[in-house]
Amino acid sequence: MFSELEKDAHYKTRFEYPDMPTTCRAGQYTDFGNVVMSGVVGSIFSRFVVVPALPEGLQLNVQTGRITGTPKLRTPKQEYKVTGLNARISNSTTISFEVTD
Repeated sequence: MFSELEKDAHYKTRFEYPDMPTTCRAGQYTDFGNVVMSGVVGSIFSRFVVVPALPEGLQLNVQTGRITGTPKLRTPKQEYKVTGLNARISNSTTISFEVTD
């Protein structure tokens, strides 16, 4: 089972994208900025995943959680669930953005 430290980290650890744009432009490079953790010092996550897949041209760095790239097509506003994982715990945040012309 989980140690008390792991349980505590799971419930207290949060991450967010404070510099994330709510709108991206197709054909223009976009950087969502660094993932900011709260509740712990450093990152407790060894990898990140996103569901559903990001629009074509945007990539999630699976080690850092940073999202960058040049979106190719217009995409309506949608929510994406980004999850930070390690061998024992996970935590998620929801982001929302659109890609315009």
